[in-house]
Amino acid sequence: MNTTQAGAPASPSPAPALPPFRSLGRHVIPHYTQPEDALERAAILETFPAPAGTADITLTIDPLTSLCPVTGGDDYYIATVTYKPRELCLESKSITDYRRRWRMEAIFCEHLATLICQDILRATQADWCRVELAQKARGNIQITAAVLLENTEEQTSALSTPQEGTPV
Repeated sequence: MNTTQAGAPASPSPAPALPPFRSLGRHVIPHYTQPEDALERAAILETFPAPAGTADITLTIDPLTSLCPVTGGDDYYIATVTYKPRELCLESKSITDYRRRWRMEAIFCEHLATLICQDILRATQADWCRVELAQKARGNIQITAAVLLENTEEQTSALSTPQEGTPV
């Protein structure tokens, strides 16, 4: 029995949590979203009132980085986001903070594009949003994923209150 110097029993050290797999010498933790993650991510995105007559808005994020969920290597993207605001526009400084949020996230390109699109719709309540992620070539392969979501009344309520077990 282990005891402390004062004679009281020592509590066992908890075992460190191990990631699901190790690849290329890096610990890789796959991305599993929870409903609270979606609300937290959307809260990073700040908005301001859309000026009258604002049509489509396009912004480019370069670079956007995440981790490959298979190898743990860095994935670099150029993200092009286009949306049609109803009443709110995205504030550019908050987009910088938002892109940093993905830096240590192990996530596939296709899933990341969907989450970004959902987050922007959630923050702005835009009529529609299109996100295109162009992954910079790695191993002579380049991936581009595009997602287009329209903000219908059903989707608006689903976006504001994500449910357990649904992609968010």
